[in-house]
Amino acid sequence: MCSVVIRLENGSEPSLWLAANRDENLDRASAPSQLRDFGGTRVLAPVDLVAGGTWIGINEFGLLVAITNRFMEGRRTDLRSRGELVKTALKFDSSKAAASWMRSVDPRDYNPFHLIAADLSGINLLVGRHDAPEIQHFDGGIVAVTERSFSSHEDMRVDYLSRKIAEAKHLSDMKAAMSEHRSMDFGMPKIHVPEINYGSRSSWLLKLGASNELWITEKPPQRDGYENFSESLDALLA
Repeated sequence: MCSVVIRLENGSEPSLWLAANRDENLDRASAPSQLRDFGGTRVLAPVDLVAGGTWIGINEFGLLVAITNRFMEGRRTDLRSRGELVKTALKFDSSKAAASWMRSVDPRDYNPFHLIAADLSGINLLVGRHDAPEIQHFDGGIVAVTERSFSSHEDMRVDYLSRKIAEAKHLSDMKAAMSEHRSMDFGMPKIHVPEINYGSRSSWLLKLGASNELWITEKPPQRDGYENFSESLDALLA
């Protein structure tokens, strides 16, 4: 997952919005999003069939977890899969509990990453640098993360995602935003690089609050390509 944006609104009727695209090798085997059991905790999540982890999910407690890789030169193949982190975090019953566990994670065991755990009470983010890891907490507002976040690299995608989710009146407004693509332009959420068989291959749109909503596509995001998973979400949270 390489583009994640969350909007958390406080007040008498708190709400949490998420829009996320997964960027990955187009041939990497995966199982689609569905209701599952992760170590005794009910979740709605996809599964990476190569390493067994996942890149996004929500559990029965309303805890949402997602991960992006972190831009670096080269990638070590002897380290643990970052998808394990999401799978483990989804066993907790709150973002606060997940943040406590984050303090025990040694990012040097994985290739660099950004791990996000969010619910209606707050957003916690582990910046998994090898040299200077840190946990950031947000009580509310907009948090956008890509593989280039928290570095010296310019990140036009963060600016775009933050603006689009701030402007959105309905969750469906984000369908077009997450489908935006320009050839060889990593400033837009939808990535497509056929020369290396890489691109945005799935997408989630989620809202928690007075009413819950979830739209998912297991294909490169298109405005009319999302399926409604709201009934599955309600069943999970019931």
